[in-house]
Amino acid sequence: MRVSRIAIITILFGLLLVGLASSASATTVRIQPTNKTSSYVFFDETASYQLTITNDATMDKVYSWSINPVDWIIEGKNSMKVSAGESRTIELLISPRPSNFRGPGLYVVPVNVQDAFGETIQSQLNIHIKSINEKVYSYLPSVALGASMNDPLDPREDASVQVQLRNRNILEIDALKLVIDGENFYKEDTFPLSALEEKTLRYKLPVDSLVKPGTYNLHVYIVYQNKTISEVKDSYVVNPYAVINRDVVRTSRFFKITKISKLTNNGNVVKEITTDVSSAFYKWPFMHVSIKANTAEKNRGHSWLLILDPNETATVTVVENYRSLFYLALLLIIFLIAYFTMRSPITMKKQIVVTGKDEEGISEMKVRIYLKNRTDKAYYNLRLLDKAPAIADVHAPQGLGVMGPTKIVKTEKKGTIVKWDFDTLDAYEERIVSYTIKAKLKIIGNLALPAVRIKFENVKGNSRTSQSGKAVIGTKN
Repeated sequence: MRVSRIAIITILFGLLLVGLASSASATTVRIQPTNKTSSYVFFDETASYQLTITNDATMDKVYSWSINPVDWIIEGKNSMKVSAGESRTIELLISPRPSNFRGPGLYVVPVNVQDAFGETIQSQLNIHIKSINEKVYSYLPSVALGASMNDPLDPREDASVQVQLRNRNILEIDALKLVIDGENFYKEDTFPLSALEEKTLRYKLPVDSLVKPGTYNLHVYIVYQNKTISEVKDSYVVNPYAVINRDVVRTSRFFKITKISKLTNNGNVVKEITTDVSSAFYKWPFMHVSIKANTAEKNRGHSWLLILDPNETATVTVVENYRSLFYLALLLIIFLIAYFTMRSPITMKKQIVVTGKDEEGISEMKVRIYLKNRTDKAYYNLRLLDKAPAIADVHAPQGLGVMGPTKIVKTEKKGTIVKWDFDTLDAYEERIVSYTIKAKLKIIGNLALPAVRIKFENVKGNSRTSQSGKAVIGTKN
């Protein structure tokens, strides 16, 4: 049992050592002067170094750094985030604390770099404090600069930049120029800075709302007597967004409805929109859809996929035109009015009934003419005219109550003319007249008889004429 516990403890201890070894080798720190003279300064100046941190771990880490002893000051940022497997370099500015006198000489300053998990890596840098006797001493401008802004940035809002300034010596600066260059915004400001004065400035800078999303550089620096004395370089992220503005105008004029929809992408990224113009099935024959956009794809049914670039406007026009129905109805009304206005108020039908027929053909037939007043008005002085072919003889009907022709006239060219005269035909009154035809020769097959004509007058004395359709011998119509 003891052996088992000892083995477990040994394994755990070995795993811990491996983890510590892995952790120890997960970060690499390198510090070197920015240039050959950047580490040679007077006691009231700032030494400049390049701090490079390489994160060999499999996760992102946030590193911070400090110096020991506290007689030295770190100017600017003292932390940054390094992604897994990447390296980042930042400018490290070190200056002696103004309250402590530093004589000339070489100083070794330890620098501790620590991540959020407690891993600490110690490095060191050399600072050479120059003797004041190297040249006639005068206070050089030395201003500590820090800058920060709202990150990530929504381009629909102003960029909010905050700048911290600290005059590190007793030099009075009458005109210090501050420059804020963020690629998408720019600002210059000039102001005085008193001796050892600390100042915080805040700026609201407008940004183009259509700027593309991504990572941009921020460069803040101060200039005195045409020389850059301090600067901060950083980056910020612009967030993507897409807002669709819809403007719909609907007009209706004379059986035509027009709906115009304007869709505007007020964002900074491409936006896909599905527009549906579906309607009742009976409306589609009268609808027309027109789309103006750089990219419009037809989907199933009655919808379209629109792809809008930033600041692009698509126009969807839907027209419902029912004027053709109106014109068709109007033509139908005109036709009906014309039909009922121009049609004859008196209808006639000529009927033939064969009454004598043998194997050789037809020898006799009876002609009936049906008259009907289909209006609610009476008509006067009616004269009905019919014609029989010359190959037949016309005989007036015999019998009580049978109305025979007023006159039967035989002609050589036109055959036999049969005429009836009526004084009046009352509203909705119907009459039947008839006569008999006896053929001189047997009729074989069909023989067409001419139409019946009638002439009449209305109550005002205006005369009109009308006629029936032709009848055919050998049939009953």
